[in-house]
Amino acid sequence: MLMLLVCSSASSRASAFVPRSSQVARAPAWAVESEGGPVLGAPSQALAQSPAVTTAMLRNLPCDFTRSDLLDILDREGFAGADGYDFVYVPIDFKRKLCKGYSFVNMVAAEHLQRLVKVFNGYNGWSGSSTKVCQASMSHTQGLTANIERYRNSPVLCDAVPDIFKPALFMGKRQVPFPEPTRKFSQVIQHF
Repeated sequence: MLMLLVCSSASSRASAFVPRSSQVARAPAWAVESEGGPVLGAPSQALAQSPAVTTAMLRNLPCDFTRSDLLDILDREGFAGADGYDFVYVPIDFKRKLCKGYSFVNMVAAEHLQRLVKVFNGYNGWSGSSTKVCQASMSHTQGLTANIERYRNSPVLCDAVPDIFKPALFMGKRQVPFPEPTRKFSQVIQHF
């Protein structure tokens, strides 16, 4: 069934994670750490050259994978709470209602990201019958603020989209609301 969603821009979501617009315009610290800018790509190279790199992209996830599945694995591998993540997003193909095969995880500190990459690069301990082998690398979008800014005006955060399909923010082990959008959402066609 095809459904047209019209999303309103306002909701009662907290904006405690995002600095005011005058602060957002400044370049993040990781973007100016070297004269050539941030180095993205191979985990060891990126981590060695930019200590502020905190966001990983996990590829080759099982098709039936959900955000909840990723959170369960992250927690089981010891990444819950203060030593763990503060942003998790598993993009979903709305038409097929399946994972697109990748996710983004932002860690609270670069040293936690090093451990995340070590654990998930080559990971294949999925709970189902998938034989996929995960590849962990650095995301092009780095840091909590950059990830919030990337998604806060995305139609995926529309109130009509189920929470399980949305990016999620965390303080410790507790999920917290995403900040309010800064502009109106356009009409979006979704399949539910």
